[in-house]
Amino acid sequence: MAHGIYGQYIYVSPRRGVVIAVNSAHRGFEEPGVDEANVAMLQAIADAAAE
Repeated sequence: MAHGIYGQYIYVSPRRGVVIAVNSAHRGFEEPGVDEANVAMLQAIADAAAE
């Protein structure tokens, strides 16, 4: 996974065959828990896409 300064992500899950790119800017990217919540969201999307 790659993580940009303003909340951009490239999430790769070879096991699931999924790649997710988030290109938007999140102004609250430094707030506590934001990164963990975003990673959990990406994992949930990858799980759903692999079903």
